[in-house]
Amino acid sequence: MPNGEAETCGSIGRRHYLLGIAGMCACCAVPGAIAQERSPIQGDGGCFFLEQVAGQVTTDVRQRTFRTSTGVAQSDAAVYQMLTRAATAFGFESGRYPSFRFIPPKGEGGDGYATNAVTLDANAQGLVALSVELLHGSLPEELKLVGFEVILGHEFAHIYQARKTLTGALFAANSTGKLVELHSDFLAGWFMSKRNSLDRESLNVAVNALFSRGDNSVNKPGHHGTKAERYAAVMQGFIRGPTTDHVDGASDNAIAYLEELRK
Repeated sequence: MPNGEAETCGSIGRRHYLLGIAGMCACCAVPGAIAQERSPIQGDGGCFFLEQVAGQVTTDVRQRTFRTSTGVAQSDAAVYQMLTRAATAFGFESGRYPSFRFIPPKGEGGDGYATNAVTLDANAQGLVALSVELLHGSLPEELKLVGFEVILGHEFAHIYQARKTLTGALFAANSTGKLVELHSDFLAGWFMSKRNSLDRESLNVAVNALFSRGDNSVNKPGHHGTKAERYAAVMQGFIRGPTTDHVDGASDNAIAYLEELRK
């Protein structure tokens, strides 16, 4: 969208993902959010839980600095399809789909953001926001879309974790939040395994590019796994994807995988 201006609800048209919900127009953000952070811990990329990030995103959304469009109709249509697939795959109920926004270039919130807490719109619950910059870069167009969808799946997985009350238990097992993030990465890989015509090598290239800055701050709050750990979690979710078509089964597989890592 030119100059980062927000569209009105009426102008979005078919970019509402799934008829009858708030789609890209609704917005909310509250403390307790999960963010895929571009600003790093000691120079490394990190995914972390910080209330101040949630507060900043609340301000950004209310001030309408978050976008409802990339400004490119083809990209918007591709993301619309991803949102439809994600809402279906993660089993979200009608009226409880998370709202969606694009984080503008250099905007607060990093590469991705998710919260399932209080919603401001009666027909939506929670918010997922992804950086429009994920659709830029040197990768071929199709691989950029693959990478974007991996992060989308990761953030939808955080919404799923919250709704299934998994977040606290995963955090209790590792206070840095690493297991929360790897569980989400595994579910993102599972989600991608349901994408038609996606081969393992294409996912490999996209995930390698995404996690090229995985953090090594293993004992610090916000650590979410090294590049190798994150890469492995996504790929294992993808490889084991055919064993179940239901997100609850995929979640159980993710927990089993995390147990394997701890042995």
